[in-house]
Amino acid sequence: MFPKNGQAVACLSITFFVYTAEFLSFFQNNKEARYLVTPGSLLTSFARVGIEANRKPVGPETVVGADATPGPAVKGSERPVLFVFVLGESQRSRSLSINDYPRLTTPRLAERNVISFKNVLSSGTSTAEALPRIFSKFSRKGFDKNNGMVFENLLNVVSHAGFRVVWRDNNSGCKGLCDGFETERLNRSDDPNFCHDGNCYDEILLNGLDEIVAADVDTFLVLHLKGSHGPAYFRRYPPAFDVFRPACSNPDLSACTNEEIRNDRESAGTRLFPSCFG
Repeated sequence: MFPKNGQAVACLSITFFVYTAEFLSFFQNNKEARYLVTPGSLLTSFARVGIEANRKPVGPETVVGADATPGPAVKGSERPVLFVFVLGESQRSRSLSINDYPRLTTPRLAERNVISFKNVLSSGTSTAEALPRIFSKFSRKGFDKNNGMVFENLLNVVSHAGFRVVWRDNNSGCKGLCDGFETERLNRSDDPNFCHDGNCYDEILLNGLDEIVAADVDTFLVLHLKGSHGPAYFRRYPPAFDVFRPACSNPDLSACTNEEIRNDRESAGTRLFPSCFG
């Protein structure tokens, strides 16, 4: 019995390894499939319910930066200060022309002579892992889910300094970081100017900004992009930004060549399109 089970597990493992790209594309495009796997899904659900039932009340317990104050540049400004924090998705430093990539992928950023920090790595491979770390007071090694939940984050510190905090999202949410602050989930919009078939272009994050800019108060604005979130890269940008050809127009990446996938990805959200934000 056990040898046969061992052989079955080995066969499944080898199959997954050989067809990794196909499996990943399938689960990305069919998120409900994960709930159909038994008994794994059932056991995982029980565990999550148990964890949630014993979780402490939502909200930071330890105040951070309560004494934060605006610096001289902010205090000396004759007009309200607007600080825009553009939070990308699936960004690749090596694919940016401002980082010496030979293909022109960030033309407008290059025009502005921006400072690019090249020696930077993501602290997580998923949005749920990376976001809390980005805004936390802890280092990558010092952060864990427990202290991430009980300590205030950067948004709180900015708020203590007197800034209005606004989070505009075209991704999967702020993972609890923006609880208690103004939040707009624009990825749920049905605005035909920006959204089609359940997908909204990142350009929607710029829609309606006039009211925020016109506010007579210092503002810290977060724009959370969908960026180059795969595997359906071709759905992340409008036709006018379909620059690199041939491109992959299929969410099943196994149906495309490596060149097509690369071209599609580099035309997508975090390449040419968000250069409009510049």
